[in-house]
Amino acid sequence: MSSEKERKPGVSLHQQIAQSIQQDIVQQGLAPHTRISSEAEFTRQYGVSHNTINKALELLVHQGVLYRRRPQGTFVAAQGEPVQAVQAKRGSEPQKSVPRIGLIIPYMADSFSNTIVLGVEMEARTAGFRLDFAYSENDWAMERYHLKQFLQDGVAGIVLFPGDHPIAIQNGRFVSTEHKERIEMLHELQQQQMPFVLLDRYIPEVVCNHVVSDDFTAGYAATQHLISQGHQRIGYISIIPEMTSSANRYLGYLRCLADNGLSSDQNLILQTLHQELPDLSLSRTLDPVDRARVVEYLQQEQRPDALLAMNDYVALQVLQAAQEINLRIPQALALVCCGGVDIGEFTRVPLTSILQPGAELGRQSTRILLNLITQRTSKVHQVVLPVNLIIRQSCGANERPIINERAIARALPALHEDSGQTRVL
Repeated sequence: MSSEKERKPGVSLHQQIAQSIQQDIVQQGLAPHTRISSEAEFTRQYGVSHNTINKALELLVHQGVLYRRRPQGTFVAAQGEPVQAVQAKRGSEPQKSVPRIGLIIPYMADSFSNTIVLGVEMEARTAGFRLDFAYSENDWAMERYHLKQFLQDGVAGIVLFPGDHPIAIQNGRFVSTEHKERIEMLHELQQQQMPFVLLDRYIPEVVCNHVVSDDFTAGYAATQHLISQGHQRIGYISIIPEMTSSANRYLGYLRCLADNGLSSDQNLILQTLHQELPDLSLSRTLDPVDRARVVEYLQQEQRPDALLAMNDYVALQVLQAAQEINLRIPQALALVCCGGVDIGEFTRVPLTSILQPGAELGRQSTRILLNLITQRTSKVHQVVLPVNLIIRQSCGANERPIINERAIARALPALHEDSGQTRVL
């Protein structure tokens, strides 16, 4: 198999590549503990994405065909020797033992994810811990696999950025609507006394340590900024399914409208966009189905004069849709988005954004985890980090420097008791 064009029906692409790599190992007579090609070399050889190659190699590791030794690379396991035995053999080698923590993250396609990883890695390294990294591709099965692997590998603790976890609001509370297995898995980690911290999102039914951005204030502050510019017909566009982060931004939007005597108009709310693995490269064509929905929304007779986009993906869809129908931003439509990446600085019309503190999310979650590991604390810490407003051209206001969390706090009423605080249970 040399390219994606030779894909066989009924077998996933990464499985075919795994079979091909295993056949090459046999045909070339590679001895145990021989290093094989790098992921980058395999990506070029097979003409597929890095994610697909990573899944193929992880499958072979799980089957005991290969083992990984970071940062050296990927190696051939001894024939017939399960991966656990290989790991045990490696563990018996004379070497300095370095404590490890695991990090699982669903996305690696934007600067937000990158800054989170950087924050975790720097904090772990400073404390003398090695970081074992895993990428779940926003796939619950992959996330569960990596969690179990970390348990088997004996990491000291885990920082988990959960994949999409749909929720709904029932009787004024968030409840999970899917992925009950994730809830069970997290409870299993607690039963096994494995320290872990959730990052960016939390699971309503699991009382545990988490570090998130103040998404409620993000939605409120973005809406308040548009109101301060004289706008009253303020729309909101989001994606499905809804997570704790997006739900809190929406609640902040609704609360701000109510506090300013404005009613919410369901015709101005669009919450049906779909977001797959985010790739916010400016050269990538965004989902045409989503863009068609946004075009239809913007062409309604009583369209909004200002708009809050739930994240950067939605904001890019709005920019493209507006350009398609010759709707000028910000002259005909003011736009503010919530998000965690810096792409807004480089778009056709630079985006006014509420930015999440990616690096600080990584640092704070790792600090809590390290304190749990070293038993400096046994309490549950639930941290809500402040956000920043960056004013650029898309909202129609004059560009100003970053408005930090203190300025936002002074400008807004006391929204909820957890804003910018740590709750200790």
